[in-house]
Amino acid sequence: MDTAGHRILARFATRVEQWPTNTARVLAAVSIPGLGLLDYLTGPDVAFSVFYLLPLSIIGWLSRDNRVLPWMASLLAALTWLAADTAAGVDYSTFLVPLWNSATRLIIFLLVVMLLQNLQNALAEQRHLAESDPLTGVANARRFMDAIGGEIRRARRHSAPISLGYIDVDDFKTINDSQGHSGGDAVLKKLAAALGDNTRDIDIVGRLGGDEFAILLPMTDEAGSRVVIEQLRLRVAGAMQDLGFPVTLSMGCVTFLEPPAGTGEILHAADELMYEVKRGGKDAALHKVVAPGSQARV
Repeated sequence: MDTAGHRILARFATRVEQWPTNTARVLAAVSIPGLGLLDYLTGPDVAFSVFYLLPLSIIGWLSRDNRVLPWMASLLAALTWLAADTAAGVDYSTFLVPLWNSATRLIIFLLVVMLLQNLQNALAEQRHLAESDPLTGVANARRFMDAIGGEIRRARRHSAPISLGYIDVDDFKTINDSQGHSGGDAVLKKLAAALGDNTRDIDIVGRLGGDEFAILLPMTDEAGSRVVIEQLRLRVAGAMQDLGFPVTLSMGCVTFLEPPAGTGEILHAADELMYEVKRGGKDAALHKVVAPGSQARV
């Protein structure tokens, strides 16, 4: 496909994905009988097949994990087309002709929706790989930075607080030296899994590089973030014990009661707090609150 074709497809996909999924699928399915009526009114001499493909394409694109709905929509489109031809008085030489036509149309419709589903799955997998850390599977640094920016904008719209936790594995070089790189990788994977298992659906876990991780806590105030971080510290510590060798973490969490100016400000504040834990002996968590018009308090 040429560049113009790619742009058209990308623009169409973007527009479709902005619609509420269930609403778009229902409207697309309901439009099929309406297209059948238009097909009947325009008569059999006017080609109408491309118009049936439009709602089917929408349903196929928005039904990545649903095989039943695209099949049902394709069958509905084939039967609607047959009904429109029959109502228009199309003269068939034998009853096998409309059956053959309907079966052929159904196969074409199914091929279109299945290709679109497979394309959507492939694109989703590519997006996941592009946004995920290859070792741990959590968000990579780029995806995490984008998420911070989005949550800061949302916090501004809703005048809501935002919190971020910064996590570093204590003496990670020593772990690598004593356990080998496979042992270090095991620590990072275990940490990422424990963070993912013990955070809320709205929270985002990211690996910023090396042994440094961060947790974005959207719409979360001081009390909420303190609870989350303390629970994480205890549960992650328990998960680390399963590795069979000592692993401790230094954690710093900052809560902005007013959204920060940008991603750098909130990351820097949390990072500085984490290093304060390091300087204080490691294996602990500190929390700082930044209130509008006041000094930060720990």
